[in-house]
Amino acid sequence: MIRNTGMAMVMMLAGLPLITLIIAAFHAWKAGLAIVFALVTGILFIPAIFLYFNESAWIYAPAYAVIALIGGVVGKSLRSGRGSE
Repeated sequence: MIRNTGMAMVMMLAGLPLITLIIAAFHAWKAGLAIVFALVTGILFIPAIFLYFNESAWIYAPAYAVIALIGGVVGKSLRSGRGSE
């Protein structure tokens, strides 16, 4: 999908964070909130920096961890709501 710099920026700023949020919310909905999941998400982004991006993408590793943590909180709240029905 990434054919030029513009598409890379769209994926980096919108596509990948949205996917991260959805996966983290689903994980927390199924398994409960896990802080480790958010940390591993940030750590596993580091190889992508060297493979697909450049050094300016280092800021995204902690950003993706925070996004995964937010997704975890959302998923946990959905899980809590499911139990009250």
